[in-house]
Amino acid sequence: MLPDDIDDLLHAARRGDDGAREQLYAHCVPVLRRWATSRLPWPHRGINDADDIVQIALLQAWRRFDEVDFSCASSFFGYLYRILQNEVCAEMRRCNVRGTSVECDEAISDGIDPAVDEAIARERNHLLTTAMRRLDRRQRRHLDMRLRLGMSFGEIATHTGGSADGVRMLIARAVRAVAASVAAA
Repeated sequence: MLPDDIDDLLHAARRGDDGAREQLYAHCVPVLRRWATSRLPWPHRGINDADDIVQIALLQAWRRFDEVDFSCASSFFGYLYRILQNEVCAEMRRCNVRGTSVECDEAISDGIDPAVDEAIARERNHLLTTAMRRLDRRQRRHLDMRLRLGMSFGEIATHTGGSADGVRMLIARAVRAVAASVAAA
């Protein structure tokens, strides 16, 4: 499509022509998909992939389509790219906060070979024990009361003389430290 055609579609869509809006949408999707795919690195592809991000960006653009003044097609595409760039950044932040998802191969150990199951269990136990040893005595004690004894944060606080929120934070930090230690191994 030539730039003049896009300008014509843009103006027709602004006048309320649904057909022009659909054609404009159909023209934008592949262009934005290529741009989003090139900007969204593989490790940061979480729940939303490039197609989802393009859809989110276009929905946001259509919601404000009549409010924003587009003098030409290039200003419209600049507006779309800015929305898309913001969505890509937001997806990368979401992935950094929640981490990337990894699919687990269930066929690794399906209970058929007890020797493999036992070796995996021993390795997990060793990693966990090593990670627990790296915690200070207080963190180990609190984590033990929470996990092994099943005590609530309030019960641990009563037993140790702290506050429930303090206990919750101490245990959360201990769990993060154990998880980081196991992940690093």
